[in-house]
Amino acid sequence: MKAYQAFLAAVLTIIAMAIVAYAQSGPFNTEIGASNPSGIYWVNSAQSGSFAALPGYVYFCSATLTCTLPDATANAGRSLLIVNTGAAATITYAFVGGQTLNGSSSVTNAAQFQEDLITSNGANWFKK
Repeated sequence: MKAYQAFLAAVLTIIAMAIVAYAQSGPFNTEIGASNPSGIYWVNSAQSGSFAALPGYVYFCSATLTCTLPDATANAGRSLLIVNTGAAATITYAFVGGQTLNGSSSVTNAAQFQEDLITSNGANWFKK
């Protein structure tokens, strides 16, 4: 890795950490199910919920929970960024209508600060 790439990676990590800190204490501190026009949600309690009813695109999850992704057929081209910020949290993804994520119906995110960028192709969800 070249020096500028390492520098850029360090800067992006610092920015991501600042966003998480701000989201925890700032105006984006909104639970799943609550209205939040910013589109950014901080999920900070052990609860399960559905992203289907939320207009958001970015979710910071700090607790173990199950989250149902919206119907991929109604969200072609839509992307969601889901970040696991909990040291011991596991996010389990659930799906509607037999849909999958990268071909699997059993997907979790158990690594702290793991980011899942999930995009619908109009039939299923894919993680890059």
